[in-house]
Amino acid sequence: VFNIVVDTMLIVDTVFVEKETPAVIKDTSTFVKDSNGGWASTLYISPLATNFSLTQKEPSITLRNILFGVDVSREVKRWNFSAGLRLSHFAEKFNHSYTITEGGYFATDTIDEYYTVTQQDTSWYYVTDSSWVDIKTNEYDYNIKNRVGYLSFSLSISYDYYKLDKISLYGRVSASANVLIYKNGTAIKNFNQPNGVDFADLHFSKTIYSILLGAGVRYSLIDDVELVGEVYYLKNLTETVVSFPRNTKISGAGLLIGVKYHF
Repeated sequence: VFNIVVDTMLIVDTVFVEKETPAVIKDTSTFVKDSNGGWASTLYISPLATNFSLTQKEPSITLRNILFGVDVSREVKRWNFSAGLRLSHFAEKFNHSYTITEGGYFATDTIDEYYTVTQQDTSWYYVTDSSWVDIKTNEYDYNIKNRVGYLSFSLSISYDYYKLDKISLYGRVSASANVLIYKNGTAIKNFNQPNGVDFADLHFSKTIYSILLGAGVRYSLIDDVELVGEVYYLKNLTETVVSFPRNTKISGAGLLIGVKYHF
């Protein structure tokens, strides 16, 4: 009698397999990441160099102008849609003297005389000169400080197009309606007759419209707070004074410095 016994043998062996670790790829892109959206507010001050003048025939650039403002913005991805309120102050200092004469006459003076004798006749000759004598002289000595102020309502669109660490670069376009709130000073309309005209006697535009083009940078100081710097060009589309003999549209370049807070 034969008994066949079947047994199962489990053979276990150990094999070392080297596992490849996936490489960690770090995003080094410098482009701005899309934002989920949020609200922010910017408080700023801005000195402005403009050609504002109601006294000079060929206005020069002056630095006696400044803007104060606050913007509230809604962030959607890389876009910022803003509405703002600002105070625009334009100023001019003018020092000049004029002397105007009216009327007058020529006064004749004898500066020399001589004669000739012909037979029994004597002929006299006179050398004369004439000088102008003023009848009326008007002197104008101006020391003028002109001021014009506007309360401005603005709408802006900006785009964040580049980022490097904590620094963001952006471009902005803005349109504003500016309401005249104060004016004080003297204008000179005619340089041939430089009589000063008080601002109260001029027809100032009650509302003027302007556009602004700017490029700026934001630097993240701490969470939710950024420091803002921007250079821009401002152009008024409406005359400051209606029916003035010279162009009174204000234009100029400025530097904006502000702080932006994200809610």
